[in-house]
Amino acid sequence: METFVSFLGGFEALLSWEVLGFMIAGFLIGTFFGAMPGLTSVLAIALLLPITYTIDVVPALVMCASIFMAGMYSGSITATTINIPGAPSSMMTAVEGNALMLKGRAPMRWGTRRWAR
Repeated sequence: METFVSFLGGFEALLSWEVLGFMIAGFLIGTFFGAMPGLTSVLAIALLLPITYTIDVVPALVMCASIFMAGMYSGSITATTINIPGAPSSMMTAVEGNALMLKGRAPMRWGTRRWAR
């Protein structure tokens, strides 16, 4: 029972307004750094590390994790559209995604299960 109470306490700490604000800010920063070719999410974390020393532990870790996750995902934006990977992890997305985009098969229409043509 103590494990379940600790588990719920962790969710309570994550769902506070302060932590959610840092999570959203981290996702926005990570998306910007990941989508810009040459800037990576690891660089964003390294540049924003002094800011994390001034805040509590939980918001700092959540912000670093959200920067990293958004940066890894958003590297595929430039990889698909202009064939330049925004992050090193999206190199294969540049190979496959750009070829699909040039064929007109990259985006899906909202509300359908077919590829847009």
